[in-house]
Amino acid sequence: MGMAMGLFGGGVALVVLILAVLGMTGVIG
Repeated sequence: MGMAMGLFGGGVALVVLILAVLGMTGVIG
């Protein structure tokens, strides 16, 4: 349970980081 939540949280953080990088580089937005 804890590991599953950790992996889920890590995945969300990774997606947010990627979106932030894409936004800063002007790919989106």
